[in-house]
Amino acid sequence: MARPDPEALAASRRGYQRRGAVGAVVLVLMIASVLLPHVAVLEATVVPGRSLLSASNFFLNARAGAEGFAGGTSLSAVALALNTTYMGLALQQIGLLLAVASAWGLIIEDVGRWLRRFAFAAGVALVLGASTTMWGYMQLVNAGIPSLAGVAWLPTLLAGLILVFSARAARRRVVSTWFWDRPGLVQP
Repeated sequence: MARPDPEALAASRRGYQRRGAVGAVVLVLMIASVLLPHVAVLEATVVPGRSLLSASNFFLNARAGAEGFAGGTSLSAVALALNTTYMGLALQQIGLLLAVASAWGLIIEDVGRWLRRFAFAAGVALVLGASTTMWGYMQLVNAGIPSLAGVAWLPTLLAGLILVFSARAARRRVVSTWFWDRPGLVQP
């Protein structure tokens, strides 16, 4: 039986600690992005709270012709702003679901190819969700609708960027089980 090299064990331990700390930061940022306030329209607050689910529910059910949006520049500008904001919130939800399912895989030593791809897709969805939500907020303001921008876009953006860069860094740790890559895995 071959004994493992102490230097290799120490390097592996440091890698786990570093990746575990990054995973904990991503988890905290994802939780913060759900709980912190999101975009809100001042005149048309139907759903209490500004967390991700209540803001998404509001923008899903908001109608551009409602009386809360009567001060808008045009009906089409208000509708575009509502749809863009909801698109950003929906992208954030998709990114969070993908991240919950795949981000743990970036902590382990041997990463599967598809798990790394799902983590990368989660990061991209979170980055796009944060930017699209803020774009929708700017469209609301430009359409003449008094709105508030929450701070939830910042942890969403940071979590997405960390996931994208971690998934890119995990490329060198990808393990394949194909016969040509590891013929010792196949029994004769």
